[in-house]
Amino acid sequence: MSASGSEEPARLPRLHLVTNDAIVARRDFLTRAATLAEAGGADLAFHLRAPAAPGGEVWGVARELAGIVRRAGGWFIVNDRLDVALAADADGVQLGHRSLAPADLPHVARRLKVGASVHGPGEAEAVGAVDW
Repeated sequence: MSASGSEEPARLPRLHLVTNDAIVARRDFLTRAATLAEAGGADLAFHLRAPAAPGGEVWGVARELAGIVRRAGGWFIVNDRLDVALAADADGVQLGHRSLAPADLPHVARRLKVGASVHGPGEAEAVGAVDW
């Protein structure tokens, strides 16, 4: 909290680690994730991204990973899965071109940090500037 009593915005972590399906499927994934989270601490945003995995599997990993990342002081972000991000009490959600549009989620933005992935000017224009 600032001296004025308002909450200060969280500082964006310097390092963003993003998984993929192959990494998440490894037997030692959570052990390695814990090592990385500890090393990164508050400077790490750990993105759980497994686009080909079923929602139930992503949720199972998210429950474990959320605690690991939080204990280390980092941000836990779920990519492309708003449902899993909310259920896992994630710090944020990173939405892709197949996801809901950030502009459609102002009520969610009060609870989660919402980001959008764009891969060119056309996608950036489609997302549009959002001011919550």
